[in-house]
Amino acid sequence: MVDDDNRTGSFVQLLQKMEAAPQKLSREWFIGGVELPMAQRLDLTFTFYGDPLQTGYFDPEVAREDLEKLITISHRVRRYVNQHVAHSQRTRTADIPTYGDIRAVLDHLLILIHKYTLLLRQSERVQGAPVIQEPWMRIFTQAWIQPEELASIEDGTGT
Repeated sequence: MVDDDNRTGSFVQLLQKMEAAPQKLSREWFIGGVELPMAQRLDLTFTFYGDPLQTGYFDPEVAREDLEKLITISHRVRRYVNQHVAHSQRTRTADIPTYGDIRAVLDHLLILIHKYTLLLRQSERVQGAPVIQEPWMRIFTQAWIQPEELASIEDGTGT
């Protein structure tokens, strides 16, 4: 997710592309012809996450700041992974990252995934609670795996 090699699909690559071509993400597209209450909500969302100066387009400074923070937070973990996990470097100089280092990277990635999924997929358009389309309580009354299937799974002869 933090590889800057242009041959990879990573969050770094996404942020660099968004910084380079912010006009591809417009407020008009994001709001996209919905009714007024939802349009107002989407307008506020776009302003908050991607266009704080209200220019009508994604602000490249948002991507630049997110990219800098991601690179800073992930430096120790990325360096270790590049030297010890992905490659076999002869002279290893990276320290083992702490669980706190790893957790910080993962937490930040989750924040960015939420933010950019919202901006690029317009996930704010979804309204209401999900509707379960089947009688979900059935799982408590019917066996998922039949006893004979379970026996073959446990002894390794089943699929």
